[in-house]
Amino acid sequence: MSFDGYTLRCLIDELNTELSGSRIEKIYQPANDLLVINLRTKRGKDRLLISANPSNPRMHLTEDYQFSAGHPPMFCMLMRKHFQNGIIASISQEGLDRVVIISVRATDELGTTATKHIVVEIMGRHSNIILLDNNRIIIDAAKRVSPEMSSYRQLHPGILYKSPPGQHKLNMLTNSSEALKQKLLECNGLSAEKAILNSLEGIGKLLATEICYRSGIEPDAWLDSNNICRLLDTTETFRAVIFQSDYSPVIYYKSGRPQYFSAVLLTHLNLDSVKHDNVNRMVDSFFSEK
Repeated sequence: MSFDGYTLRCLIDELNTELSGSRIEKIYQPANDLLVINLRTKRGKDRLLISANPSNPRMHLTEDYQFSAGHPPMFCMLMRKHFQNGIIASISQEGLDRVVIISVRATDELGTTATKHIVVEIMGRHSNIILLDNNRIIIDAAKRVSPEMSSYRQLHPGILYKSPPGQHKLNMLTNSSEALKQKLLECNGLSAEKAILNSLEGIGKLLATEICYRSGIEPDAWLDSNNICRLLDTTETFRAVIFQSDYSPVIYYKSGRPQYFSAVLLTHLNLDSVKHDNVNRMVDSFFSEK
């Protein structure tokens, strides 16, 4: 399964708590679309895995991932030049989109300190890892995009970074209930699940189904003013989970194999499950077991 923006926000909140102020000790690139970053944290040592693999793009702390370092590719050497020995200032997300920005205070060979950025775009076959200077000019990208490949958005050294195109959805964390209601009303004529997917940023199909289920509405039921109010009430509980950091990380299994992961309980699923004590450990376990 793929990350949705909501689950990513839960994971990022944990990463900020764990990694803000950490020093980047060593950067490895075991594959063209995979980075492993060794960190000196407040509690000792940690390892951050960043993958732009089209099949399994993700970012999380890892205990289980094993790799052979080998000779560093050019992209890895460039990362070491700009980010190694830097201090992680913050880890943020663009709204509830699947775009993560790791801001790092780093000092160059001339002794100048600046905040540079590692941008992680977790977007299926468009996933990427992009390095930015303090003015958001692209230093390089793991997967360069030329004008011939995209007329809308290029990714190559020397140009200003441009975020992925928006989908005109609303962020449940920053928009009012009234704004969310109006957005859902625009989806009149769609099913409840489809309306949620079209209206709320960061919500994937699993969470959209769960919101319907908790609201007592069939996912394929037609949207009307009555069930919009029930959907909004349930959305408020999902908003509270993030504001209160009240996560319930769980992996669901089908025939003994990991099938889904979620930062909240998916009460509509009738599957075996294993709960975890934090979101990062849940994601690490899910992909190590696959």
